[in-house]
Amino acid sequence: TRAMHLAVMKGAKPGKTEAQLAAIAEGIALGMNGHLAYPAILTINGHILHNHDHSHALQTGQLVLGDFGAETDSCYAGDITRTFPVDGRFTEKQKEIYQIVLAAELVGIEACKPGVAYQDVHRKAARILAEGLAALGLMKGDLDEAVAQGAHALFFPHGLGHMIGLDVHDMEDLGEQYVGYSES
Repeated sequence: TRAMHLAVMKGAKPGKTEAQLAAIAEGIALGMNGHLAYPAILTINGHILHNHDHSHALQTGQLVLGDFGAETDSCYAGDITRTFPVDGRFTEKQKEIYQIVLAAELVGIEACKPGVAYQDVHRKAARILAEGLAALGLMKGDLDEAVAQGAHALFFPHGLGHMIGLDVHDMEDLGEQYVGYSES
């Protein structure tokens, strides 16, 4: 999965198409005796969740969202999402948002410890996103209340992530006592 993402990032250039990037990802998986764990999402329209339309040409200044992973012959599935600039350079505004997302990711990673509920990790990352968005003027008001009410989800609709393993969304029905989501 790592090799696929690196090759796609290196292969992204103005004028190439999303389909060509998807072919790079699948080619790496097949070349390493694996296959795609699920249909690759490679799009300049990352605001559309699970977008499989690969018909667009890449242009300077655009961002590409890549959500894909390999499944190995031992049946383990990878699932990683990354966003990167077509030409390898973020605009200042893109860089500001990227840094906020990176900070949230690092806080989430740091929070992952035995006994910590997944929902608590999610909330810590959501708080960092809300703080960053407020600093940019994209969120206002009491941030604790905003996060509690889910206002950050306008910018974070997919949540922090999910477990992976023998399935792309492995153990999704594991249970509240382990995952941290309530039934409501």
